[in-house]
Amino acid sequence: MTSRRLPQITVLDTVEGTPVKVVFPEWDASYLASYSPWYAVRHWSGRMGVVEFAPPLQLPGLWGNVLGAAVRTFVRVEARVVPAVVYEPWTPREPAVKEFRVAVEFDRVVHSDTSAWVASDVVEDPPLPGAIEWLERLAAEGARIFLHTCRLTQWQPHPDGYVPGDLDSSKAALIAWLTKHGLSSKALKRITLWCYVGKPFAHVYVDDKAVAFTGEYLGTDALREIVRANAQRRREALGA
Repeated sequence: MTSRRLPQITVLDTVEGTPVKVVFPEWDASYLASYSPWYAVRHWSGRMGVVEFAPPLQLPGLWGNVLGAAVRTFVRVEARVVPAVVYEPWTPREPAVKEFRVAVEFDRVVHSDTSAWVASDVVEDPPLPGAIEWLERLAAEGARIFLHTCRLTQWQPHPDGYVPGDLDSSKAALIAWLTKHGLSSKALKRITLWCYVGKPFAHVYVDDKAVAFTGEYLGTDALREIVRANAQRRREALGA
């Protein structure tokens, strides 16, 4: 056989039109090494070999002899041929408007919480004066409100310690309470109930027990006095 004659290749398998398994009429290492359309044998050991084919055979890449099959059967041994992926063109979205995020403690900021603790899904006391109107105003002004409370944690207070809480019941109770006391459905969409580990990221935290850090590291007595004074001012403001 001269170098001008191309072997008759039988294609056994393709992926999207690309041959991945072929059969040649004969196999001989010295023949392949001398045949011009084929590059030299990469390595050869008994029935195993790897050959790089070049055009005009139209089989670019590395091919290897199939172990245990006829010596003339080859499969692709380079990167696996996979179907072409069609990518949809990307179009930039409108830049998101940055929301002002307000984290709000539920009990004693929104809910008056004057009764003794019963369970996380028992929310029976009325709202603090102006609380619902305040949430409506924040929502109308575009704030994202993160309503957080120990009621929305997995473990709930109990006289004997802590017991597993029913998160779904607690969420349903809070939403029902807000709706019952007049919070609009539009404002409710601006509220996220925070039910996760850790505190929500926010620009400001509104909590009846919060102490603003201004650079001074206070001791226990000073912190207790601030909490006591805050509670006193709160009672006076509410007329309690």
